[in-house]
Amino acid sequence: MIPTANFVTGTGTLFFAGLTNGQTVWSSAESNCVPVMQDNPTNGLAWPNDADTAGNVSVTCPPALGLWLMTYDGGRSAETKKNKTTGVYFSYAQQPWEPWSTPQLIFNKSRDNALSVFIHDASTNVPNDGLDGPVIGTNDPTNTPGGDFAPIMIERFTRITNSTLFIYYTLSTWNPYTVVKMRSAFTITPVIDPGSLVKLKKKFSFAWSAPTNISYQVDYSTNLLNDWTTFTNNISSTNGTFNFTDTGTNSGGFGSAKFYRLRMAH
Repeated sequence: MIPTANFVTGTGTLFFAGLTNGQTVWSSAESNCVPVMQDNPTNGLAWPNDADTAGNVSVTCPPALGLWLMTYDGGRSAETKKNKTTGVYFSYAQQPWEPWSTPQLIFNKSRDNALSVFIHDASTNVPNDGLDGPVIGTNDPTNTPGGDFAPIMIERFTRITNSTLFIYYTLSTWNPYTVVKMRSAFTITPVIDPGSLVKLKKKFSFAWSAPTNISYQVDYSTNLLNDWTTFTNNISSTNGTFNFTDTGTNSGGFGSAKFYRLRMAH
């Protein structure tokens, strides 16, 4: 965390040193900083004993989404001959210092059939796919394997359509040494916070996180299989946190077992 007025000099920079009772702790000593997210796609050793393989990191916070988004190239610590874990990873969080979601592999050059399409395959099986070069320095373009790195998000291109999030990012490919524009799509699922659940004699409430440009409805029923009734109000949010409360007034009281379901409003 750097004061705006001192951004160039770095004077007064504070480093994130963790959370205490849910509150952020900041330190002027870089040696006290802790990671906010771990490149650990294969559930390997935890920090600080993990293998540090994350490369170019890009972080944005699109206003309409209400979430911080991260892309990076990583997954190299568990490489196999087929490089199944190496590629572009994606994660998100409500705040930069909060626990980030488990990184998910959104692009792998082998899995997603990029080799010999826009990344050079230098294997003996495909010696001449027409993608050899240009390359860095004096490397032989034919024998230099292509790669993928530096997934830098283009924040203003971020789109949300219904319950689908689209992110766009530039991706460098090493051989040929160029940049391509990529797009990844994600289905948005609201996440209910278990800590927000409140069950009292005349009140039931919970909260969830989701994009700010989506509205939700809560249905209730005394039978999980059918007979769902929708509460009349659509629930919206300006900060990404949605709240629902049932006092029994519009749902027949709390005399019997009741089930709730959350869905996007239409």
